[in-house]
Amino acid sequence: MKTLIIGASGQVGRYLLKEFRSQMTVLGTYCSHKEKGLQYLDITDQTACDRLLRAERPTHILLPAAATNVDWCEENPD
Repeated sequence: MKTLIIGASGQVGRYLLKEFRSQMTVLGTYCSHKEKGLQYLDITDQTACDRLLRAERPTHILLPAAATNVDWCEENPD
């Protein structure tokens, strides 16, 4: 089994990465907050997402990635 955690550099993603690593193979991604050991992925880039999924073939995908700055989100709804 291989789990892909999209947004593993965030608070929830980091916790999931730590917990899952002790049980299975895990690949974590980041977009804005680069961290060693994580792979860059912009989830708005469908080609990049398709390429990663074909290359890694995860059995599970977790998506805890989110924009957490509420004020910024309200000012930038797109």
